Amino acid sequence: MSGNTILTILIIAVIAVVAFITIRNYRKQLKEGCCGAGGDEGPGAKVEPKDTNKENYPYIADVSIEGMHCENCVRKVENAVNRIDGAWADVDLASNSAKVLLKDPKLEKQIKMAIANNDFLVTSFAVAEKA
Repeated sequence: MSGNTILTILIIAVIAVVAFITIRNYRKQLKEGCCGAGGDEGPGAKVEPKDTNKENYPYIADVSIEGMHCENCVRKVENAVNRIDGAWADVDLASNSAKVLLKDPKLEKQIKMAIANNDFLVTSFAVAEKA
């Protein structure tokens, strides 16, 4: 075999491996959703806030979030926020937003960081006292 033939076979083999990995990942994405259901939390795992009495949260934040595509995304955002003491999130995929109950209105930076650490972007954050 000549050097060109070996090089051609090597290039074809690399392309075949890349195509195989791409197809496998695409099939997994179709089966599990855009974010997959795996991870350390597993499917269906939901983090509840420490305090589940809504009366203890005098503030509410309307948060707009970019990058959510499926219910796994919703769970990731809710879990990230619910891990923060004094915050309780209810995320709506259809509107790409969340209503976050707050004990302290100064939690904005912490909440934005928790959401960003999960690869989503907060585009607006408005806090008000609950009516």
